[in-house]
Amino acid sequence: MDDLLILGFRFFGNEVPEAQLERARHLDAGKLGTVLRSMWRRGTGLVAVDVLERDSAVEAELTLQDVLGEVQSPLVAQTETQDLGDTTYVMPGGGGVYFVRANLVMVVRDAGDATSVLDTARALDSWVIAVPEPGGTAPPQIRRVDVSDQGEIDIDIVDPLGHPVWVKLRAVEGRLFRRQNKAVLEPGRPAEVTVVAVGENGIAMAQARPAT
Repeated sequence: MDDLLILGFRFFGNEVPEAQLERARHLDAGKLGTVLRSMWRRGTGLVAVDVLERDSAVEAELTLQDVLGEVQSPLVAQTETQDLGDTTYVMPGGGGVYFVRANLVMVVRDAGDATSVLDTARALDSWVIAVPEPGGTAPPQIRRVDVSDQGEIDIDIVDPLGHPVWVKLRAVEGRLFRRQNKAVLEPGRPAEVTVVAVGENGIAMAQARPAT
């Protein structure tokens, strides 16, 4: 199964079909660190989405448990599902979804008149794991992707309009994580790394293999 690592995740407003992004900003969430907090309008309802980015999938799983520890309701239950997250918990009635995908923790909650937030959670999860087609009006430029003998991944990406870009790394074999702000691949044997750069006005893709 592919391993996935997300770097610098952000919202541009096109991630949830039939929903409008009203605001998104990074906030200090105390012991949980920095959280990307956003508000989406779907029809007459509001959906709040919090995203916490960690250095690895293992850290994300631990953070999810910390988040659940702050939930007031004892009725939040783990759910076995193949179409939402690596680990998923859902509040009764679908009013809140707490899940991990790769190194991201996502909390999707009803913020007013949203009958269910499961569709929003599934849309976001699908966007994170998708392998999109490159292109767009002004996609990012991946100028370099190098993988050292130690598995450190050096990436040079620029956006032609100077806008922010987030990155998803995918490896068919091996484990991806971040160490000292640098992405690292720990393969059992040389593995190809796919780099997807997601910008506001397009998507770029490149591939690299560890040095031999």
